[in-house]
Amino acid sequence: MWQVVNYKLIYSLLLVAVLIFLVKFWFDKREIKAFILLLCLLLVGAWTVVFFSTQDYILPIMIAISYSFTDYNVKKVIRDFTVTSAILFVLTIALHYFGVVKGNEIPRMVDGVVIYRDSLGFDHVNSVFRRFIPIFTGIFYLTSSRKMLLTYTAVELPIAFFLYLKTDSRTGFLLTALFLVLSIFMKEVSAKLLSKLLYLFPIAAIILTLFLSYKFGLSSNFIDTSLSHRPMFWLKYLTDYRPTILGKIMPMNMPLDNIYLSSIYWRGLLISLLTGIFYLKLVPTISKDWKLSVITLFLLVYGIFEIVFFFSNSFLITVMIYLFVRKKTQGDLRWKK
Repeated sequence: MWQVVNYKLIYSLLLVAVLIFLVKFWFDKREIKAFILLLCLLLVGAWTVVFFSTQDYILPIMIAISYSFTDYNVKKVIRDFTVTSAILFVLTIALHYFGVVKGNEIPRMVDGVVIYRDSLGFDHVNSVFRRFIPIFTGIFYLTSSRKMLLTYTAVELPIAFFLYLKTDSRTGFLLTALFLVLSIFMKEVSAKLLSKLLYLFPIAAIILTLFLSYKFGLSSNFIDTSLSHRPMFWLKYLTDYRPTILGKIMPMNMPLDNIYLSSIYWRGLLISLLTGIFYLKLVPTISKDWKLSVITLFLLVYGIFEIVFFFSNSFLITVMIYLFVRKKTQGDLRWKK
């Protein structure tokens, strides 16, 4: 987010701390299978840093392992992520208006008039709503009553509209507003239905992506224009490039705002397959918590139009790895109280 921060130093210190945790875990419990599992997770994360130059795997792995050795439950993990996300979000926008943090202005033609979209200090205009995700989804998870949820929704909707006016990010605003409104009623949905949706929706999302690509990506039309030509770019990837085992298919000036296609083309078939297996193994655990299920479904929907599973955009990846590690190392999970 900010170029003045020495991220490499922070990552190195965090890695050392996690390795200390692992050594302590080994001496305390001597559980070789769990120790090897955690070590393998770290090695996979380290490999993605070296091969893909990304911290979006190693960071949630290290943080999740660190949390798994505390007395934290899921609610406390999400609380920490929500609070820090809110502080950094507000601080970034404030520093932008004070002229300390520069933003990016992107022109867009609307009804024959050029408007300038403000990134509010973030790296891209679409990043504003992506960074807003862990805040409003976290507040949704942490609220204990429908009255509180209604109050927070009444506050968050105007904020989302303000962000839309500044960024002109239609997709981000519409999906955020949809979540804020529908989340009020999601408790009425049965746990059984939510569980089925968690299994089926990734397949439905891939089918929808292919449909939009081949149906509306060939020529200029209302759907393609409304989606900022996403179907057109999706189709270019699908027709011009062949997925590989290790990925790294990232042509210049070819955005790929779709988590399903970007996983396949950018990270490769191997990582995509491992991610899919990891997700399916965790669905039974996620489905025990209806709020976590709703957040997961929302991100799966959002993922059709944006890459929202990066570490900085959502606490879900960290929580999922935490649930996995916790179950493997300490057995039964302590859910929110």
